[in-house]
Amino acid sequence: MRNKEGGQEFGNQQEVRPLIKELFDRFVKTKLAKPLSFERYRGRHPKDTHISLVRLEGKGPWTPGKPFIGSFQDVIHDVSDADINRWTKGVTSWESPEAQEFGKRDDSEPLPRPSAGGRLGSTLAERPRRS
Repeated sequence: MRNKEGGQEFGNQQEVRPLIKELFDRFVKTKLAKPLSFERYRGRHPKDTHISLVRLEGKGPWTPGKPFIGSFQDVIHDVSDADINRWTKGVTSWESPEAQEFGKRDDSEPLPRPSAGGRLGSTLAERPRRS
């Protein structure tokens, strides 16, 4: 979901990835006050199993997110939180129509609400605009 008023054309993207040596060397090692090997770091910080990376407006390089490193639960947004859930959507591919539509949606535009049957009602495109 994009921040239209802030000038975004497409929303930011987040990936939570398992912490592997390649990602440790690229993103974590350079931020440590005292250099550590991947194996030694994992031994000292066994709960740091994942990292969060973000890409602004769906383009450019992946950079460390906030929070950056920890358990999966530490770095993923709590999708059960209604405020966070309004601006985030889990997808399996950035190229999917669902991801592309959500990335272009304005964060100030109302979202479709679930109908009584638990499914989403009309889509934003089907709703008449109020003047």
